[in-house]
Amino acid sequence: MPTTKTGQIKSESHFHNAVKYILNPDKTNEQVLTSGYQIQNINNAEYEMNLLRRLARDARGNSSKSGTEVLAHHIKQNFSPDDKLSPEEIHEIGRQTVLELTGGNHEFIIATHVDRDHIHNHIIFNTTSSQDLKKYRWQKGTPELLRNISDKISDYHQAKVLPPLDRSSYSKYQKYLASDAVRPEIQKRMNFLLRHSMDKEDLIIKAQKLNLKIDFSGKYATYLLLDKEQKRAVRETSLDKKAAKKKEKSKYSWSKIEKRLEKNELVFSKDEIQEEYEKLNQWIDNNPDIKLEVEPWQIDKVSPTGLYIHLKVANHYGTVKIPNVKFDRLNNGNYEIHIKQNQKFFFLDERKSQDSKKVYGVTVIKQLSKDSQIEPQYRSRAMESVQYLANAWALLENHHVSSDEAFEHLGETFIQDMEKVDQALEKLDQKIIEYHEAIKFNQEDISLSKIQSLQLEREELQEAYDDILVQFNIYDDMKNLTNERKKQENIEVLKR
Repeated sequence: MPTTKTGQIKSESHFHNAVKYILNPDKTNEQVLTSGYQIQNINNAEYEMNLLRRLARDARGNSSKSGTEVLAHHIKQNFSPDDKLSPEEIHEIGRQTVLELTGGNHEFIIATHVDRDHIHNHIIFNTTSSQDLKKYRWQKGTPELLRNISDKISDYHQAKVLPPLDRSSYSKYQKYLASDAVRPEIQKRMNFLLRHSMDKEDLIIKAQKLNLKIDFSGKYATYLLLDKEQKRAVRETSLDKKAAKKKEKSKYSWSKIEKRLEKNELVFSKDEIQEEYEKLNQWIDNNPDIKLEVEPWQIDKVSPTGLYIHLKVANHYGTVKIPNVKFDRLNNGNYEIHIKQNQKFFFLDERKSQDSKKVYGVTVIKQLSKDSQIEPQYRSRAMESVQYLANAWALLENHHVSSDEAFEHLGETFIQDMEKVDQALEKLDQKIIEYHEAIKFNQEDISLSKIQSLQLEREELQEAYDDILVQFNIYDDMKNLTNERKKQENIEVLKR
């Protein structure tokens, strides 16, 4: 999709020069590729927009301080030289983009320049609304909104994807940090390293293998991703908000890390750590939190890069995009989407673009499921514990440790992972029983599909768990250990 760049026009001279530049006949095929909206004559656009601003000042008064008023916004929309789009199509993409951004309430002119190797649009829109004479509210999230609108409309016209513009300013960098989820990525790498490091030196060396720089020299431990555009390290305190609220030491402080590493008995070596971490990431990518079948009537557009799906969020109607890598086309004509609960999607409000916002995957799934009455399939959280058990099996194989010695070498964390899976299976059993009791007298209840989803979730978890236990050849040992622990818990309860 095209890139977008924006600027503010704050003076009459700037306004005059900008309008003159974008309407230049040499750049616009003698102004054939120019048009206006709510403008009688594009060559008088500056004059007409000024008339509306004067009307607004007379009707509403001038609340802006001298020299700070934004008269208009200037948008540049760049397209790839490889696009198989005509200048007229590119012009129409720009027109639709600004109409959706402003809700059709602001005057604008648009000029498509064809004098360079890449075609691009210049758009200038009046900040004063023709509808209520109020100023357009350009907020910190507006550039992202503009980019998403531009991407959607361009995608509908099959425009090519261009790399993003360089975002080197501090404010843009802060926005990047928030959008690229630096902290969750650090947490993910650290959680893996905490399972597979023996001491401070071992941790720091292995962290470098995962492109993570750790510094324990100051009062607080700091973390920096070396393979991301992270220019400033983040403190341990910002990685563990729960501990910060309770005024406790962070899970990622050296004192807590040191205690955690004492539990490790067998770990991946520095030569194995990167490959094993990539295997874990691959498994996570291939096992999304939620799967849901989406029917054709729920889809607004199938584009070359993804699905645009109709969605209702509260009382707002709009679309979200599901990228190609997040869905499969089924033989029945439906689509199966695979997303994570905490994954963010940009919801584009179709009535008022400024009400657009980011929504989580769980919100997308719940609304789509509610509309279609198709029950989503959730992946049990305990499946991650099963994958950790699979990692443990790989660890034993790498070190030629027999399954008979598994408990001795893998330690307490290994047992805790197994217990998490057992507890998850018990909870699923209880949920299924409760649903059966609730609907046994009304078997046409739509909760039947919920039961089927829970049963499938349980079957997948049990099958994966049993496969791991068979590999370890410790199925009976694990059952005996679990039963023994339950007996001890019951004894403790009776003593109270």
